[in-house]
Amino acid sequence: MNSKEGKKNPVAAFFGAIGKFFKEFGEAAAKGDGAVKASLLVAGAGYWKRKQIIKGFLVTLLEIGLILYTVLIGVPYISQLNTLGTVERAMVYNPATMKNEVNDYDNSLLILLFGVISLSFLIVGILLWMANVRNTYRLQLRAEAGKHINTFKEDCNEMLNDKFHFTLLALPVLGVIIFNIMPLVVMICIAFTNYDKSHMPPNALFTWVGLANFKSLFTTSITSTFGYTFWRILGWTLLWAVLATFTTYFGGIILALLINNKNTKLKKMWRTLFVAAISVPQFVTLIKKLATGEEILGPSIEGYLERGIRVNYFAEERGATRGLKMLLKKMAGEPFETDLPMPKFDRVEPGKAIEDLSKAKIAIVTSGGIVPVGNPDHIESSNATKFGWYTMEGMDRMSKDDYMTIHGGYDRQFVLEDPNLVIPLDALRKLQKEGVFGELYPYFASTTGTGTATNSAAKFGDEIGKKLVEEHVDAVLLVST
Repeated sequence: MNSKEGKKNPVAAFFGAIGKFFKEFGEAAAKGDGAVKASLLVAGAGYWKRKQIIKGFLVTLLEIGLILYTVLIGVPYISQLNTLGTVERAMVYNPATMKNEVNDYDNSLLILLFGVISLSFLIVGILLWMANVRNTYRLQLRAEAGKHINTFKEDCNEMLNDKFHFTLLALPVLGVIIFNIMPLVVMICIAFTNYDKSHMPPNALFTWVGLANFKSLFTTSITSTFGYTFWRILGWTLLWAVLATFTTYFGGIILALLINNKNTKLKKMWRTLFVAAISVPQFVTLIKKLATGEEILGPSIEGYLERGIRVNYFAEERGATRGLKMLLKKMAGEPFETDLPMPKFDRVEPGKAIEDLSKAKIAIVTSGGIVPVGNPDHIESSNATKFGWYTMEGMDRMSKDDYMTIHGGYDRQFVLEDPNLVIPLDALRKLQKEGVFGELYPYFASTTGTGTATNSAAKFGDEIGKKLVEEHVDAVLLVST
């Protein structure tokens, strides 16, 4: 089959699905058994025959509800849609009460609103009735083929699993129809009536005038200026929409392709110019404020990068009041801002507990600055930008002749004398010999934590973690100072 022939035209597929729906209904009405034909009158008959009792009662109740609404409410309103009412509001003398009373008048707006709604219900009801007959016929075919027919519970489970997307979209789609589509249909219908200040319910009626409103809008002398203005504004709106879409979407794609093309020279310069086009106006605004002595507000308002500079200011409320308001908002789950920005920390879920420690492989990682004598990797004593791996293989304890600390955040004299105070190799070897854990990884990772940037620490953690996972390490002993 040709690949083009295999792809169905969506318009043709839509109308094909409609044709298939009516064809299946006709086949069900003609070839269905007694239960299927009975469902033409009683919606649940076909389900009761297949022992789907609850489903049968539910669709029958729905049928009764639609019939009652149509007969009691729908038909009276639908019958008046052609005129939108004939009896205007008036005061009528009632001989029984000897008073002037409001007559039983028609309300054109209510007739139009409920008429459109009732007509929609009637159309939807007919389609549901046809779909119900088709579905009962499908159940008949399944029963004749010896296939399983779902119970009501199985249908519910299916709607919560395989067909959950239908269940999830049901309420949003219903909301769009009720609050968006129906009001639009009613307002479009009003455009074809003579509704105005002289024909405003409930004091007056309005009626259909067809296209007369649109004709007078662009032809009469009173509104000819409006018609001219309307077409000019519409033209500019469409032109702007087309140009804006092209320049922002297609223009952006074209520029991205050009900049990333291997033949393009000075790529960094072009990228800088594009960014400058956005940032320069903000710089100009800030420079103007600096030159004129205007107050420069915070980075979230002015758009510049936050520099962490704290400026004293007089608040309108006392600190206790502000703190209490923050607490109340936090307790209520509402967003709030602190006087000073709070640091944000990653929340790392703890690993699973080791089931059998006696077989576990343990590693040591420290931020206590333990390094070989001479600090061969030149790790900084504070604000570290690197870490190192160092061996413990064949050693029962850390010796001061081989290891030292370069940490700048604590008194190092005791650790220089006994590095085991930070890397407890002596205690770990003892536990290993006692069988408390299985194996000690022969290398330890070391850096310093004093003043080390969070980004650097996160990078160290990623690299160390990957290495230990590759080496099948089960647990890590994190030792600091």
